[in-house]
Parts: sequence; structure tokens; C-alpha cells
Amino acid sequence: MTGKFESLQASRVPFESIRKLVSFLAVGGAFAITYSVLCTLLVKALPGYSLTISIGVHAFLIPFAFFAQRIVTFASSGVIQQEFFRYAGLQIASISLSALLLSRLVGQNSIINLFVFLSISAFSAIVSFAICNFYIFRTLDPKPTSNLSSDPADDIRSRVSNSQPINPVIAVALFAAVLLIPAIANGFPFVFSDTGVYLRAAVERFFP
Repeated sequence: MTGKFESLQASRVPFESIRKLVSFLAVGGAFAITYSVLCTLLVKALPGYSLTISIGVHAFLIPFAFFAQRIVTFASSGVIQQEFFRYAGLQIASISLSALLLSRLVGQNSIINLFVFLSISAFSAIVSFAICNFYIFRTLDPKPTSNLSSDPADDIRSRVSNSQPINPVIAVALFAAVLLIPAIANGFPFVFSDTGVYLRAAVERFFP
């Protein structure tokens, strides 16, 4: 009897993963449509502020998307503050990297551009889901028991709140990379003709 229950628990784990993935894509798609509609309406009403509107609407929707994913998709019971800042950082990094890749890869061929856009969107969605599932909203693995009267979903959907905060070095490196994206996109040089002199001055302690 215990073996049958363990098999039932194991068979429900892939189903739960698929359910979370479908729910994640549905919630993300709903907010993407909302974002597009709001931006379209605001840009039409306030022409000339498309960039500001795009950033503002995205920032406005992040908290709502976070709580939707947290409650509907992952049913997390972790620390809200930690999860929110991680989720917001993921969204900022995802949008920035996607915009950088699109600006570099989009060309004159509309078919290739469509393929590039779909590929980047699919890759971004898969990576975002993996990070949310395994890092931001930490999931407790189900523990089979011999009590058939217990609901298997209680173990599968239970969450832990003991996730550790991100390493400060990784956080600094990540946000530094995000802040450098505009410089990389614009081709701003990081090394100049006199860079070596200033580096040597710092090591040998002299004024160049």
C-alpha cells in the first residue's frame, strides 16, 4: 500500500511542474497583454514620451505580476520582501538583456526578425520560470507518507521560507552588468589610450 502511495506521489510531481509552467506562462502572457494595451493607450494620449511610458508601465506592473505568480503559480509562503526584490531584479535583468539582444540581432528580414523575437521570448520565459521555481519561490520536495487519507497536494504545494539571501558579490556583479548594458549597446569604450597609465599610477602610487 505504501508503494502505491509513493508511486502516486511521484506521478503527481511532473503534473505539478507542468501545471506551474502553464500557469506561469498564462500569468506572464496576461500581464504582457496588459502592458501592451496600457502602453498603446498612454503613448497615444501622450506622444513623445514612449520610453518613459514603457519604463513606468513596466515598473507599475511588476508588483502585481509578482503577487499573481506568487499566489497563483507557486503558492509560496516564503519571505515576501526577499522574493519581491529577487523577482524585480529578475524582471529588470530579463527586459534589459532581451532589449540588448534584440537591438543586436534584428535586421531587415521580417521573417528572421520574427524568429529572433520568438526565440528570445521563449528562452527568456524558460530561464525566468527556472529561476522563479528553483530560486525565488523555493519549493519543498514532497515527502511520501503511508497515510492515504492525507492530501498529496498538501505536500507538493507546501513551501519553505528558509531560502538564503543572494550573495552580495553576486548581487553587485549582476546589477553592475545590468547598469553597463546601455554602454555595451552604444559601443562605449571601456579601455582608452591612457587607461594603462592610470592603472599603473594606482598600483605604484604616483600622479600621472
